[in-house]
Amino acid sequence: MRTALLFAALSFSTIATAQTPPCFAMNDTTAIATTAITSFGFAGQNYNAWQFTPRVFDGRDHGLIFVLPADAPGRYDYIEIFDSSNVDGWVEIAQLGIGPIDFVPSYNAAYGLKDGFVSFGGKERSSGGTLWTDQQRVARNVSFVLEAIDLDNGDSLHELERYVGTTEQVLYLPDLHDAAAIQRYGMRGTLDELSALDYPYYRLRSMPLRITQD
Repeated sequence: MRTALLFAALSFSTIATAQTPPCFAMNDTTAIATTAITSFGFAGQNYNAWQFTPRVFDGRDHGLIFVLPADAPGRYDYIEIFDSSNVDGWVEIAQLGIGPIDFVPSYNAAYGLKDGFVSFGGKERSSGGTLWTDQQRVARNVSFVLEAIDLDNGDSLHELERYVGTTEQVLYLPDLHDAAAIQRYGMRGTLDELSALDYPYYRLRSMPLRITQD
């Protein structure tokens, strides 16, 4: 969707009950300048669009993802984007979503979590050494193991994995209490593969996960 410069009001349906905590995500957003702020609801609480200082201020590389601090009851949410230094004259948003957080693990991921990148381009050299490149998008990915999941959470994760498969999107939030880490490392993506739910310890489950940014 495209919206007007300086002020954009986006309304969309959500369920009519409160969510604790609700999460808002806006991905593939162009022309979000360094001074942009975003507010949610009619209370007028503002959030800086950038929670850390990236090398390039581009919403296509880092989505605007926020874990809201309060319940969000109501039949719709009202979002305002103030981007007064935007010289392009418009803001383009590819994906927009809001909803509850479905799964929070019993314990953090095990040591060895890997934040990385995957390139969809390629390169090769001719017999004479000339470099030929196919420059394409570079996406983020993450791999980790949840090795101490209680039985109830294990049941929830098992059903969630079946529901999303490898084609439905998930929203990865590395730290619910660190907005900068969420924006730097969090992503909307898909599971690279479906993993078995292991039973390595008494009354605890375990599962490895690997997610690639869409």
